[in-house]
Amino acid sequence: MTTVILGLSRYVLAFFFALYTLHCFLGFSSGNEEERRGSAILQALFLIMIHTGGFTVLYFKTGDPEVLFFCALQEVLLIGYMVLMRILYPGCSRLLINNMCLFLAVGFVMLNRLSPGDHLRQFVIAVFSLIITMPVPYLTGRIKELWRYTYAFGI
Repeated sequence: MTTVILGLSRYVLAFFFALYTLHCFLGFSSGNEEERRGSAILQALFLIMIHTGGFTVLYFKTGDPEVLFFCALQEVLLIGYMVLMRILYPGCSRLLINNMCLFLAVGFVMLNRLSPGDHLRQFVIAVFSLIITMPVPYLTGRIKELWRYTYAFGI
């Protein structure tokens, strides 16, 4: 049974990635705000499904229930970050935040797969990084002189 689940997971995860990508294109190309909001919500749903699917595969491979605990903890972080950014910055691009969270979620899965012992330390680093970078959009909007130094930020 485990072999069947692991075999099917490849196709299911690829299908969720395809649907996520489709909704990225639909969200960016749509001029209707209602369609963008619906696409962003579906993206968030597919993001959580991709993350959960990746950790389910890891659980079946290792049999360690701690994997499921860290999956839930990371999903709380991802959902909390998406909601908090939407509350703090109502005009922010939900599609951009979703893409950032997808890369973070895939990174969590890859890190847990490659070095299971370091996942807690890397999770703490990711949490602190998200907290530290959260006021950046506020500061760039308030301090107008920062726009003169855009090339310095690129370096």
